Amino acid sequence: MTALLFDVDDTLYDQLEPFRLACGQVLGTDFRADYERLFVRSRYYSELVFNQSESGRMTMEDMYVYRLVHAFADLGIRLASRDALRLQHAYGTYQEKIKLLPGMAGILSAAQAKGALLGLLTNGPSVHQRDKIRVLGLGQWIEESHVFISAEIGAAKPDIRAFRKVQEALGLDAGHIYYIGDSFANDVAGARKAGWKAVWFNRRHHAVPGRDDPDSHLGANSGITPDFTAAGAEELAGIVRGILKD
Repeated sequence: MTALLFDVDDTLYDQLEPFRLACGQVLGTDFRADYERLFVRSRYYSELVFNQSESGRMTMEDMYVYRLVHAFADLGIRLASRDALRLQHAYGTYQEKIKLLPGMAGILSAAQAKGALLGLLTNGPSVHQRDKIRVLGLGQWIEESHVFISAEIGAAKPDIRAFRKVQEALGLDAGHIYYIGDSFANDVAGARKAGWKAVWFNRRHHAVPGRDDPDSHLGANSGITPDFTAAGAEELAGIVRGILKD
C-alpha cells in the first residue's frame, strides 16, 4: 500500500496569513514590514530552541518571546516582550480561522479515492496541533491512528526516530511512504534520511540550504534531493496522481 504523509504547518494551510493579520492587529495598520521574511525568521528561531520548549526546559511563553523578538531584531525592529506575547495571542486567535490551501481538499479526496493511506506527521505541542487539525477538518480524510505529533510520539522532525516511529506504527516499508512538506531541512532531509520518498512543497520558492548556509542549523543537507518538487497545489496534484498510478 502507498502511504502519503503530510506536514501541517505551511503545507496544508498558509501559515503566513494569520501571522500577517496578527501583526496588523497588534502593531497597527500603519506597520509595514517584509512579513514573509519576519515569519521565516521567527520559524528559524523557533527551531533553534524547539527541543528546549518541547522538553519543558523553556516555557512556551519564553519561546514565543524569544522567536519573535529575535525575528523582528533581524529586520532592525525593536519588539517589546509584552508586544511579542500580544502578537502570539493574536496569532493563535487567527489560527482558529485557518482554511486548507486552495486545491488541497481535492488532493486529499483524490488520494483517498485511490485507496492511499493518508496520515500526518507534524512538529509541535499536542493541543496546538490538534486544534489546527480540527479547524482544518482533516478528520474526514485522515484516521486518528494516522495522526503523529512530535510532542506525543517523543521525537521531532528531522530526527530519524520520528519517521521510524511513524513507519513502525503504520507497518509499512519505508519505500512505500511519501512525505509531503514545506521545510527542506525538517521534511525533505528528514524523510530521505529515513528512507522515505520526499515531496518538497516549495510554495515560497526557497533555495536548497547548503553546507555554508548560516540558517542551516539542523546540519548540512548537501547531497540530499527531494524525489519531487511542487511550487503549487496544481503541480502537487499532478505529482500525487503520478505516485498513485505506480
